[in-house]
Amino acid sequence: FSAIVLRRMHAASLLFAVLLLAEPKPVKLRASALLGPPLPPTTMSAPLYEDERYGFFLEPRFLVCRKSDSSCRAIAMVSTLNAKLGCYPCELKPGDPGVPRLAAKWDFRVFDTAAYVPMPIVAAERRWFPRRVTYEPRRGAFTLYLNPELPEPFGTRLEILVRDLDEAFDAK
Repeated sequence: FSAIVLRRMHAASLLFAVLLLAEPKPVKLRASALLGPPLPPTTMSAPLYEDERYGFFLEPRFLVCRKSDSSCRAIAMVSTLNAKLGCYPCELKPGDPGVPRLAAKWDFRVFDTAAYVPMPIVAAERRWFPRRVTYEPRRGAFTLYLNPELPEPFGTRLEILVRDLDEAFDAK
């Protein structure tokens, strides 16, 4: 090897060592939900879900409200990360064993490659909102069910992390 090549290899190995020893910086993955701007106070109907921190409402948009400061925001988009996107009748036929008979047809699997789904999801000439919300403390996530009464593969669920809601509301 020539002296120039050896110097370049030494410089590259030093740089690699520095990168290995450097403190790792936290990487922010995409947010689990994108919220609209703060909304003026309004009277809400019964929530889909409510706990000591947050409440989820349909007014006619899908809203999340933080109780500590009584602020509300529309949920514009929800991440497809950890989502289960359902369809009906999928590749099955209504009337087959285990296939319910429903008037509407949908296939939310078209969002499989998208980073986010809009809220509401518009499909089959219909606007689809969550109909049930639950909280999973172990994961720190709210799970949104668009058609909770349906079994796999028909049901659709999305999730919003509490930490993402906290960040969005704190950002003002």
